[in-house]
Amino acid sequence: MRISGRVSIVALYANIFDLLTSLMNQLSLYFKVHHFEETFKQLREVSGLSSTEDIINTFVKNEDECFSIFNYIQAVNLECDKTIELATKVRQDVDTCRQEQMEAERARSATMNVYRESLHEVQESPR
Repeated sequence: MRISGRVSIVALYANIFDLLTSLMNQLSLYFKVHHFEETFKQLREVSGLSSTEDIINTFVKNEDECFSIFNYIQAVNLECDKTIELATKVRQDVDTCRQEQMEAERARSATMNVYRESLHEVQESPR
């Protein structure tokens, strides 16, 4: 009788433990639901909307608008990147052109010096 009494006490403790675990889970769910209800109440007060459908529709509308703005910003960023790349290329082309002009000016100046020297020699030579 003693062993069966212990078995029934162990079974009883197991049942009590299961019951307490179940109660704790229910209590936890109750607090979560209560928290969600309070948060939803605050959301209704802040938004001025009373129905869940209105809140959802407003949220979806705002999300669509945010996504549209995000896409616009991405497009502007891409355009800025292309403009920066183009400006860099134009600067490089201007630098290249400037170098070519300087080289051409040096060559022209050297040629002019040769012609001046030739002219000077011709003018100084006896006739």
